[in-house]
Amino acid sequence: MADDLAALAARTIFPILDLRKPAQLAASWARARDLAAGGVGGFILFGGDSATLAAELAALRALSPRGLLIGSDLERGLGQQVKGGAQQPPLRALGAANDPALPEQAGFAVARDALALGIDWLYGP
Repeated sequence: MADDLAALAARTIFPILDLRKPAQLAASWARARDLAAGGVGGFILFGGDSATLAAELAALRALSPRGLLIGSDLERGLGQQVKGGAQQPPLRALGAANDPALPEQAGFAVARDALALGIDWLYGP
């Protein structure tokens, strides 16, 4: 019973996966691998490179006993966090255009780009 409770508690933890500092990449990935294998629910992603992130996140997911959710703040597009990702206009600019199709198109584009890299939870207003 205690193991089940500990596993459930671990699933509620979503630590940062900070890939913004090149000098700390190896340490960040090592910590993430340990946490994933330990059963955390997922990670909040900051940084990374669009050329390698999909494979790296897939490898991280393979270590998890129950799967992972990867979240990131992408309200201005994948490029807000991920090097090489597409940028979107600020949400205020999309609203000021007074065209309801623009925010919807931008949202779909961000979702498509994120899912292609293995990011499945988007934060934004």
